[in-house]
Amino acid sequence: MKKLLISAVIILLLIAGSYFILKNKTDYQMGGSELNGEEEGIVLLVNSSLSENKTYKEPTAYATFDVVYPQFKDASAEFNQKIENLVMEGVENHKKDAEESWREGQEKFQFYTAWAPIQVNKNYISFLLRLGGYSGGAHGYENLASFNYDITTKKEIVLSDLFSKNPNYLKTISEFTRKNLRRQFGDNANEDMLLAGTESNAENFSVFTLLPDSITFYFVEYQVAPYAMGASQVTMSRE
Repeated sequence: MKKLLISAVIILLLIAGSYFILKNKTDYQMGGSELNGEEEGIVLLVNSSLSENKTYKEPTAYATFDVVYPQFKDASAEFNQKIENLVMEGVENHKKDAEESWREGQEKFQFYTAWAPIQVNKNYISFLLRLGGYSGGAHGYENLASFNYDITTKKEIVLSDLFSKNPNYLKTISEFTRKNLRRQFGDNANEDMLLAGTESNAENFSVFTLLPDSITFYFVEYQVAPYAMGASQVTMSRE
């Protein structure tokens, strides 16, 4: 009887220990707990408590909207306003296009936005914003934008900030992304589009997100390949 009681106590202790281990792991992944002890030096890449979503879903006679975009607690008002301005400019442009182009019998035109956080923490914000929809024609469309922000300095991060020791950084990026995309596309590569879309100018590489050890560049539809191949991306080491 005594052995059974000891075994039962051990089992209960193991269950309780497993629960707290799993709970702490989940809290860390979701940004739901403060770091302490041995975790003190670890930075959460995405802490969901530091952002909130704003939405816009008011339809018109010609268009519907499914708009979601972030606002960040530790960012400046100017940075949050810049995000909102870009999104609402897309909404207003779509309203105008729909009113001018919609025809009786068509389904309503659609517009959406969605965002994907790459970093949202006490040091940096980096996210990708997708803006797309349908406004007539053979198929829909999707554009991309990105925002990168240094919480400490309260300033946006531009690409040149990341290559301060390399004055020819655009050439470096151009050569790296071109080679990578050729490998991705293989026999389906359109060389003219690929060359133009990776030419060494800042506009071609204006959509990017950051991780501590890498940068990901995003290329919109038609930039480096035909529409059927969709958008493309290339990740490059920051070392």
